[in-house]
Formats: sequence, C-alpha cells, structure tokens
Amino acid sequence: MQALTKMTKTIGKLAKIDQTTARSENIAFARCMIEVKVGQLFPHQVFFIDEKGQKQAVPISYEWSPIQCINCRGNRHVGGQCYREQGRLLEGLEA
Repeated sequence: MQALTKMTKTIGKLAKIDQTTARSENIAFARCMIEVKVGQLFPHQVFFIDEKGQKQAVPISYEWSPIQCINCRGNRHVGGQCYREQGRLLEGLEA
C-alpha cells in the first residue's frame, strides 16, 4: 500500500482506495481515486526503482478524465473550439 501511495503522488493527492485494492485481493491492478489540479496533464505511466535497482514503468489508465484543450489547457472544449486560438487566428487575419 505504501508503494501505491508514493506512485499516486506523482499524479495528485490520493483520495480513496478501492476496497479490493486495499485488501490486496486482486494484484493484477490497483484502483484508486486521485484528486488532481484543473488543467494538469495526466501521465499514462509512472516509474519506480525496484528492489534490484532497475527502473520499472507502471501503466496508468483512467476511468474518466476531463476533456482538455491542447491550446490553452482549459476544460470542456478541444483545440478546434478554443476561443483563445480562434482569437489568435482572427488577430492574424486583421494584421
């Protein structure tokens, strides 16, 4: 459980751990809820050093993540709908 807590810190604040994960009944995967900051990136893997000193990658999948714009990192819209990007394009046309 301590290793899971350390790995989740690279993403955000650990809020809740699934009961099956907490009881270590299914070691194929761990399921937890992590509080994240608005606009942050969501990594698809975290790394750790194992007992042999080898760097290991752990894949991460998300049940849900917000729609995030690649232009302004805002939520609820994607790049083609970004008002900031549209404003930049309009400024370029006016020049």
